[in-house]
Amino acid sequence: MAGIFLNIFGTVVLAAALWLATRWLYGYCRMVYYIGRIPRPTPNGHWFWGHIFELPPCEATLIKMSAHHRSTGHALTATWVGPFISIVGITHPEPLKQLLKEPKAWSYHLLLPWLGDGLLVSNGPKWARNRRLLTPAFHYEILKPYIDVYNSCSEVLLNKWSVLAKNNEPIMAFENVSLLTLDVVLQCAFSFKSDCQNTGTHSPYIQSVYDLSEWVVQRMMFIPYQSDLVFHLSPDGKKFRKACKLVHDHSEKVINERKKALAALASGGSKESEGTLVASKKTQGKYLDFLDILLTAVGLGKDLHSNPHNTLEQRRENICC
Repeated sequence: MAGIFLNIFGTVVLAAALWLATRWLYGYCRMVYYIGRIPRPTPNGHWFWGHIFELPPCEATLIKMSAHHRSTGHALTATWVGPFISIVGITHPEPLKQLLKEPKAWSYHLLLPWLGDGLLVSNGPKWARNRRLLTPAFHYEILKPYIDVYNSCSEVLLNKWSVLAKNNEPIMAFENVSLLTLDVVLQCAFSFKSDCQNTGTHSPYIQSVYDLSEWVVQRMMFIPYQSDLVFHLSPDGKKFRKACKLVHDHSEKVINERKKALAALASGGSKESEGTLVASKKTQGKYLDFLDILLTAVGLGKDLHSNPHNTLEQRRENICC
């Protein structure tokens, strides 16, 4: 009796494994067939490794890939990163419009430990909720004061370049513009003045952001690291988690400090918190940043404060996105 049961159980397990393998193989062959019809940015490419050896595993890879995609003149180009992953570059608005209607690609899950399941990474109803949550942040009257932030950050960059030009020193445009972008994002999201354009990556927080960006690209380009388990057990995975903790601790510290400031301003109750904050910031000649909007937007107070499922981590996800 036991032998019959084991035979039946073994047959069921084998049938299930064959069904899963067949389903995966069918999906893989279908993907290869359709992506194989898309032009490649370069004629070279190994049958197994793809174009992985033509693209160094660093942040410069993205620039090189973009240049390859644009140089072909095609609306779509496909770059293979190993045998299972293809990166499709889009240089025309029509296919991009269709793509934006589809669920996020596999590579987005590499950002989850860092950015969380916020607007950038989430799909479906959660994405719709996150988008609704941040809609007030994109109102014209809210965005208009950010021009002063853009101008002040740009002046820092131009002053730095002026000094380098007078001394006949080379200008690293990519690094400087990356620091400019980070400076603008930090000020608009947190009102956090990091002075990263002058200090570079000397700040542990700034260095961690750069390191996380490098590791995400490295995971895409280095085939063994595409496995969550392999990357988790690797030395780079340990450093990645350490950098994530530092960035998350900084975000949570800023959120908690801002909540305390809002509580102090909203002496008339939570319903008056936004008006109190706006009036206070206008008096001080300041602007509402994304964190202010997230914590005090009209109509979202219950969603942010009364919802028991809305944790500090969820707020951090929406800010980091």
